[in-house]
Amino acid sequence: MITKDKPLISVIVPCYNQGEYVSETLLSVQRQTFSDFECIIVNDGSTDNSLVEIEKFCREDARFSFYDKKNEGVSVARNYGIAHSNGQYILPLDADDVIAPEYLQATVDVLRANPQIKLVYTDTCFFGKRKGKQMLPPYSFERMLCKNLINCTALYRRCDFDKTTGYNPNMSSGLEDWDFWLSLLSPSDKVYKIDKELFFYRIKGRSRNVNATINLSSLRKQLWSNHNNYYGPYFVDPQQCVEYEQISQSREYMLGKFLLKPIRATYELFSKLLSIY
Repeated sequence: MITKDKPLISVIVPCYNQGEYVSETLLSVQRQTFSDFECIIVNDGSTDNSLVEIEKFCREDARFSFYDKKNEGVSVARNYGIAHSNGQYILPLDADDVIAPEYLQATVDVLRANPQIKLVYTDTCFFGKRKGKQMLPPYSFERMLCKNLINCTALYRRCDFDKTTGYNPNMSSGLEDWDFWLSLLSPSDKVYKIDKELFFYRIKGRSRNVNATINLSSLRKQLWSNHNNYYGPYFVDPQQCVEYEQISQSREYMLGKFLLKPIRATYELFSKLLSIY
């Protein structure tokens, strides 16, 4: 059995009904070439076999521990895990994604050698229902206001997290990682991407991303509201734009909204039924 009292890195894994995938995720953490870590799993009220799979790792490897709590969403689960962590560095990792064996070593080396860099991430590959490399433009804070350029899995310092209010629960439908990066980073902060595919993002037939896409308009509005200090000097409220007004009142928009209404209602009903069963 491996033990570690004062880890350098805390890997935070929120888990809600990912029993089919969580073992593969935790195994990718266990196989890291960098061993000075703890892995904190937050079982966020799962109703499947997630907890059974999680407990297996915690029994075999003392670096793995878990908390079992009621379902409150991924933002609350991440904050909860970080609040109970001991590491100097934080790595969020979703319970269905995977990191390459050298991920922790490669990213922590960058932060330890470069105090001026606030966050480090790597190239990303899709796997599962879709395969291939994720193509993202080079990082800049200005681009981050328009599009999320960093996946939820990136390494940052715990002391920087403590200067924020954490992951925002009002982004419960999605984009909470984008929202958090805008809380963590300022326009002058340096961000570094390792040009190597060390993070693997699982594409599934049904995921939170589907829900985020359906609710994209309200999520973008919430993002604008949460970070008005950044958006305000450059962008007005999207709903106050004459272009938005013209689009929202156009026949094409109204027709599209009418056609999508039953699809959205069916999706919401289907999601509720799945949560019950």
